[in-house]
Amino acid sequence: MQIRSTNTDGATHFGGSVVAAHNSSHGVEVYGGSTGGQIVPIGDDAAISMTIRAKGTGTLTLGDSSNAVSLMGGAISRSGSTVLVGSSGDVVQIAGSTAPFGGMVRVISTAIATPNFNVTGYFGIVSTVTVAGVNSSHMIVANPVNVSTAVLITDVFAGSTAGSINIKWSKQSTITIAASTCTIRFLIFRF
Repeated sequence: MQIRSTNTDGATHFGGSVVAAHNSSHGVEVYGGSTGGQIVPIGDDAAISMTIRAKGTGTLTLGDSSNAVSLMGGAISRSGSTVLVGSSGDVVQIAGSTAPFGGMVRVISTAIATPNFNVTGYFGIVSTVTVAGVNSSHMIVANPVNVSTAVLITDVFAGSTAGSINIKWSKQSTITIAASTCTIRFLIFRF
């Protein structure tokens, strides 16, 4: 590899690794290889901690908007505007919680059938939609789009059958409202 600093003050180049604080019980080594540059703690102990921090109230920045950043072997990663905590099947536990949190999933269903409120008066109907992966331990939030202003979703919850979501619809008008379709944005919390 041949690279030279473009810094006007110049730079010092080392052909091999750089070791600092070798007279201490613990130091640090900077080196490179085929998988990229690395900074690792060194010493005689089998396990050595390492801290990277900014000075005072300065900000520690890893990467920028053009870099993918991965922490803890990919358990936390960022690429573009997407931040991923864990991977499929991982459990995330929020501090202070006794139950693991399995993450959130956003699902947009664009062809949800709305009920046929074919009589006058106020009343409600429960309908069921299928969303793969939903089970009775999940909490669900629904945001309907293009629904009649006389119709409300009063409750949404996981059905007793795996993969089903029950929606409680309520008609808040004395007029009849024909069946139609709408879009619903679901946010599913996995516990």
